[in-house]
Amino acid sequence: GVGREEAPPMIVQGSDEWKALRLGKVTASRVADVVARTKTGPAASRKNYAAQLIAERLTGVVVDGFQSKEMQHGTETEPQARAACRLQVQAVTLAKRGVRRG
Repeated sequence: GVGREEAPPMIVQGSDEWKALRLGKVTASRVADVVARTKTGPAASRKNYAAQLIAERLTGVVVDGFQSKEMQHGTETEPQARAACRLQVQAVTLAKRGVRRG
C-alpha cells in the first residue's frame, strides 16, 4: 500500500554481503567499546576499535572478531530460534483476536 516500505531482504549472518554492510560501522555488540572511558579519558578499547573501523574503511577488509563456542552455537541455531519466535508471535496474535488453536 501507499507509504508502506518493502521488507529488506534476509541477509545471511556471516556472509560476504553481511560483512560488507557492517564494514567500518559501529555495531551493537561493540557499543561498549565506543563509550568506554577511564578516569583520564577514552579507554584503550575505544581507541583500538576506532582504529579498526578506520582500517576497515581504508582497506575495504573486515576484521573478523573472536567467536566463542557459544556464539557459534547461536549462529548455527538462529534459524530454529527465529522459527520458534515466529510461532510464538503468531500464537499471541491469534489469542488477541480470540482465536484458539487445538
